[in-house]
Amino acid sequence: MKQIKTILLTTSGFAILGLAAACNTVEGVGKVEGYKPIYSAPNISKNISLLAPQPFKSPSKITQYNNFTFQVDVNEGVHVIDVSNTSNAKKVGFITIPGVSEISIKDDVLYADNYADLVAIKLGANNSINLVSRIKNLFVLNNKMAPPHSGAWFECVDASKGEVIKWVEAELNNPRCKTY
Repeated sequence: MKQIKTILLTTSGFAILGLAAACNTVEGVGKVEGYKPIYSAPNISKNISLLAPQPFKSPSKITQYNNFTFQVDVNEGVHVIDVSNTSNAKKVGFITIPGVSEISIKDDVLYADNYADLVAIKLGANNSINLVSRIKNLFVLNNKMAPPHSGAWFECVDASKGEVIKWVEAELNNPRCKTY
């Protein structure tokens, strides 16, 4: 029993050290390629609206509901495609849902992630929508404090600028943070 406690304590200690070393602050490295956080503007990330059809940017998953196909455009929104005539399918609208990556539809309600929030959007007649519910901070965003790349230099997160919504490659001058 004593050996098990020793092994568990040793393993826990290494795990804690590994987590602590996941992001270190360093000084004076000069110009390097790395990652820069992109922050959401206050309240812009929460705007959900119905627009005219939009071009695809980063198309992803598809959900079929009644005579419509709903296709996620990652981080942008959802394309609404009328497939009542399968030989002449056509885009009829675009629901902006910033940060979206997953959707589900049941009983005329589209459920989607809106960054960390879960939103429920009522799909109405004549291509109308209505936000009926929002559960704030339901999802954990994995990219909030550091980019998802090992050994990467990055600009340290400044929480006063808002929530990190993604990371982009950039040339950095003396970055102070690096993932390990």
